[in-house]
Amino acid sequence: MRSSEILDSLVDIEKRHPVADWRIAGVRVWPLVRVWLYNDLFNSAVLQDAAPSSTSRHMTRVQRLIRARLRVATASWRDRKANAQLGSPADAVFYSDGVSFVKVEGVWYDKLFDPIIGWLRQRDARFLLLTPMTEAHHPRRSASRFIQPRLDAIKVCAALRRGVAGEVNLPGFDAQLSGTRMNAALLFRLWNRLTALSDYFERVLSAAAPVRAFVNTYYSIEGMAFVLACRRLRVPVADLQHGLQGDHHVAYGRWLNLPNNGYELLPDEFWVWGELERRAIDDWTPYRRTYHQPVITGNAWLELWRSESDPFVHHAVSEARRMRRADARRCVLVTLQWGLPEEETLKLLRAIRMAPDDIQWWLRLHPLVAHDRRPIRSLIEQYGLRNVQIDGPTDLPLHALLKIIDVHVTHSSSTVIEACEFAVPSVVTSQDGAQFFQEQIAAGVATVATTDHEIVAAVNALGTGTNVHSTPLSARGCLEQALFRAFPDLCARHERVLP
Repeated sequence: MRSSEILDSLVDIEKRHPVADWRIAGVRVWPLVRVWLYNDLFNSAVLQDAAPSSTSRHMTRVQRLIRARLRVATASWRDRKANAQLGSPADAVFYSDGVSFVKVEGVWYDKLFDPIIGWLRQRDARFLLLTPMTEAHHPRRSASRFIQPRLDAIKVCAALRRGVAGEVNLPGFDAQLSGTRMNAALLFRLWNRLTALSDYFERVLSAAAPVRAFVNTYYSIEGMAFVLACRRLRVPVADLQHGLQGDHHVAYGRWLNLPNNGYELLPDEFWVWGELERRAIDDWTPYRRTYHQPVITGNAWLELWRSESDPFVHHAVSEARRMRRADARRCVLVTLQWGLPEEETLKLLRAIRMAPDDIQWWLRLHPLVAHDRRPIRSLIEQYGLRNVQIDGPTDLPLHALLKIIDVHVTHSSSTVIEACEFAVPSVVTSQDGAQFFQEQIAAGVATVATTDHEIVAAVNALGTGTNVHSTPLSARGCLEQALFRAFPDLCARHERVLP
């Protein structure tokens, strides 16, 4: 079953059943159910993951809890000048995904939020950046609060709850979802976790009293909790695009039967890169003037790298240029993804082994697994590969690499979209990727190759004289327009104090 077929099955459930009527404590819970079902079906049908044992799950959680506390404590001490304090007023509150960071000249930038934070700084505005996950990147470009240990503690306490608080209205829930692993008991556990997290975010937001809030990856359970807290406090919240969206994405495509006042677990606005993403959301948002409105802001981080006007951009691009071999006929970037079957990686390594020696290969690990490079090194050694680099391509900013390479190869990474902006063709190595990037394939900026031999042939055919056209995003202007609308009082106040 492909990912698009999984989404088809969820859309079919929306067509046949009153999912918008399923409520707990007055909150429509279908978004929580839909995303969980998609992930569960994707893991079992596409990744073919067997369910881990209870002991294995508990050990993993304990290890992650310990790691989070140790890394956060260390990072908070070493970078203590950049520790944000909770309880202070803020014009804007940001909830990060914890991994959308890039290290430039020794400092970690949040690719999505730092362009907005920079705009706020220019107007002497206050902000609060909340950073989850265990990476705890430091030193930081912008002050932030590492909150993963707090989130973990909240989820542990929520797991001890029995039943749910508030009225439950789930007509036919178990019967209509029979055949899946979702049931009312599981939903109650997810709901308790979500509401406990939302209560925490509500306290943080109440103290900050922001004009606006922003979230990266709203469709995680923590992201939905943040969105729900914003909705309860009537703080407008926007989800910022961080990667692939469109009709085949469970969080951004093909929602049906929207309630008149929208879903409480979906953001008020979607700030997207371009017209393709806007159209996908427009297709299902008849009430977009008020709820779940798409707003084109462009990709501000990408635009910064395209112009190469900032000194740190020029420095990073120079570092990438030095990595390229002088005798390399082509330089190929492979963006590896996490959670895929090992065969997907082995297929790429076989392709590298049979490729000509004058092709240089850069392997870039996903940020979630970039801290542990031993598994991929072991596989590279096992295959006897010598013409492969990992550290530089993983550590340098992605966009510095895109300015140097000739071809991009991936299973289904959204880097396909960004590579196109730098006139770099992509080779997509899966049928799932082929569905995600139908527009790029139809436009000739990407091609599909699902076997090792096909990958080598595609790389040989691309890269030299390939006719790839990029369309400028005009991100700076689009983003500023959105920010002017989001913070009208702040802009007026700033203009009054200018000399």
